[in-house]
Amino acid sequence: MKAIDSGDHELVSVAMATYGGGRFVAEQIRSLLAQELPLGLEVVVSDDGSTDETLSICRDIGAQDSRLRVLEPTPERLGVAGNFARAIAATRGAFVALSDQDDVWDPNKLATLVEALRERPAAELVFCDMRVVRHDRGPIARSFVRHQRLDALDPVDLTLRRLLIRNVVTGCAMMARRSLLNATSPFPAGCLYHDWWIAVVAATRGELLFVDRALQDYRQHGGNVVGARQLGLSQIVPLLRTSPAVAAASEPNFDVERTQRYLQRPDVFDAEEAQEDLLFATAFFRELADPRQLGLRRRMRLLRDRLRYRCRDTLRDRTVAIASTLAPTLSSALARFVVRVTEPEDGSAL
Repeated sequence: MKAIDSGDHELVSVAMATYGGGRFVAEQIRSLLAQELPLGLEVVVSDDGSTDETLSICRDIGAQDSRLRVLEPTPERLGVAGNFARAIAATRGAFVALSDQDDVWDPNKLATLVEALRERPAAELVFCDMRVVRHDRGPIARSFVRHQRLDALDPVDLTLRRLLIRNVVTGCAMMARRSLLNATSPFPAGCLYHDWWIAVVAATRGELLFVDRALQDYRQHGGNVVGARQLGLSQIVPLLRTSPAVAAASEPNFDVERTQRYLQRPDVFDAEEAQEDLLFATAFFRELADPRQLGLRRRMRLLRDRLRYRCRDTLRDRTVAIASTLAPTLSSALARFVVRVTEPEDGSAL
């Protein structure tokens, strides 16, 4: 990936990564081009090999509005992080926002985030709250931060250690200075969550700003890469039915690998304090990967924390490992209740 230059201070850039988004992408692009900004605007689209009409829709809109620039597809799939990295590298503005393909932004979103960064020169990243909506934009929650219980972490006081353990900065809600993107590029090898990496680097360099206003619709439609789903009883009960053998057979914990990969970037984790935070996070996830070595109180706290934090398949694997260790340590009455509730309907052994 080529180095990112200092950027045009009269230009705000939006880096959009697309893949199979033909159903919603036109509405999102229109909301980007309708931004009310005192500065110039460019929208750069990088498509990751869509087989539907996504690319043609973007090109048709770009033919009518020169502020939209569509990159030529690459021969091979890049994945979400690689696709965003490519879009970011092609932007030119001093302020860069990341965009998903299926949301809808308020007309004042970019202007609000730019103003926040200009008022706090020490901050290199700002992110906002979002409204969670259905595929038809019907309301689910007025606040994504509160819907996901992220407000318990106090988004206005994010430390590196907190961010290494749990990300609260959603990519489509963030805007970064060009200097921060310089520091994050290239993403670490095997990076799956680009927004987490950008937030982590921002925490090593200065402040992260949170605008406690919902400035966009965050659309949930079943095809989101991450999304805003919550874990309820219907998801927890199947986890409790899982045999303890699952924990013994689990793959290496993803987050241990992720924190260790960050060691590939000594330019970011060169300070002693940053190294300590990185080692702390690695140890935390090692404990989580083998909860049978922990006491009951620690297991319960970890289970509570992980049920509040959804991370696709890795959450399922971790929660299965933790939940499968709980039943033997519960009181006999509660253990019998769990067995009764989770017993298969056909009466077969688990």
